Amino acid sequence: MGLMNGVYCLSSLPIMMYLIKVLTPRTTVILGSFITASGYSLSCLAGNIYFLFFTLSFLVGVGMALNLPPSIYLLGTYFSKHRAMANGIAISGCCLGGLVCPPLYRYLLDNYGLRGALLLTGGILMHNIPMACLLRPNGKVSNISKNATTKETDNERNTTESKRQVRSQDVIKDHSIKNGDVNMYNVFSGSDPLLYEKKSKVKLLSSSENCLDRNVDTQLNDWHYDKRRFSISDSLTFGNRSASLGLSMTNLNSSDNQVSYSAIIEVQKCPHPCIPFLNPTFVLFVVANCLATTVAATFLSYLPLYAKHHNIDNIKIVILVSLTGAVDFVGRICSGIMADIPRIKTYYILAISQGVCGVIYNCNPLLTSFAGLVVFCVAIGLFAGVQLVLMFSHTVEIVGLDLTPPAVSILIVGQLPAFIFGPLIFGILRDSTGDFIASFHTIGSLALLSSALFLCEPLTNRIIRRSQGVRFDRKAVLDK
Repeated sequence: MGLMNGVYCLSSLPIMMYLIKVLTPRTTVILGSFITASGYSLSCLAGNIYFLFFTLSFLVGVGMALNLPPSIYLLGTYFSKHRAMANGIAISGCCLGGLVCPPLYRYLLDNYGLRGALLLTGGILMHNIPMACLLRPNGKVSNISKNATTKETDNERNTTESKRQVRSQDVIKDHSIKNGDVNMYNVFSGSDPLLYEKKSKVKLLSSSENCLDRNVDTQLNDWHYDKRRFSISDSLTFGNRSASLGLSMTNLNSSDNQVSYSAIIEVQKCPHPCIPFLNPTFVLFVVANCLATTVAATFLSYLPLYAKHHNIDNIKIVILVSLTGAVDFVGRICSGIMADIPRIKTYYILAISQGVCGVIYNCNPLLTSFAGLVVFCVAIGLFAGVQLVLMFSHTVEIVGLDLTPPAVSILIVGQLPAFIFGPLIFGILRDSTGDFIASFHTIGSLALLSSALFLCEPLTNRIIRRSQGVRFDRKAVLDK
């Protein structure tokens, strides 16, 4: 299991950064469905443990990396207002599988044996292929790997642009344009404002001017300057040289109030994979997410063993596992719905969920009876899966939709220590002490630390805004 999770995390990096741009997310998910099904089907031919390492660990791990991250990313492109709820509904399917699979595999093992169960599992997973064929790329999302190839002349272009709105996607965000001044730029926040030719003249920065210390139009006047609050993606892209666009100068015809372009705006084909690291909030989120993953990675692995340690019979253990899956299903959907409420910040939901998990883990000596374990499973089931739901939508909030593929891949790779060392540390502490008290206290402490880091996100946001405000104040003085 640890090797499979390691392959999954490491494979997500090249898949999300490069492969989905070559094969498209739909083709990637189809390929992943086939590889995952093949891994389980070939396992029925295993003659030794090394063959299972290749099939169940390597093939299934790569197949999972080809399946989950691209499908969640593609789903996120369809939603701007209810992205968290959509992710919650999609990821909650894992909980339904947790409810259905235990009795199903008990039946398969009793009637067909282990090899037959593995072969039938591969056949069941083959049904993912027609489901993956139904995935459709969102046509409204800009394709950053495609450049415009129009052949219009200057006169034809002037006639065309005078009859329609000029769309400058992912370049200028949410700011009025007056008297020939463009105040601020946002490159990768996923915004899509409209520039009307009635708003007078617009001057875009050339590629040589669009750099670290030239984020504002040189014609910015002090009476047009208005200090405003920025989103996190704004703050990242204002000071980011690597993420800058190659923009051509715009020729403006003031006599007939028409816009003409001297060259085509070209967008970078592929964002640099290290761009998200320039955002301190994202780096903080990666660390907090890694600590939070430890809770989800260890609970179900050791729940049966912990219940047996306190003399709980097998039937009640099955009830506890099924109860955890059912409550987890409800918790994931509810967390997605709550995250879409504008007044509720996502990092507050993450902090509260991890705080509850930390308190419950540290109170485990009081939860040794069956009734206590029911409370334990309900609490962990409700809150442990919240982080798995909101990690994708919150990544979009931090870095923007265009930087989501490399950011998600970094986030998944950041979970690798939790998947590998979390269960390992848990087991070592249990074997060395003879009980689960030290193990649960360790996991609870990590959950509380994760909660504290999530609560630090507003502080990093404030620091970014303050630094950007000082930079723009200095630029305004120079232009004055």
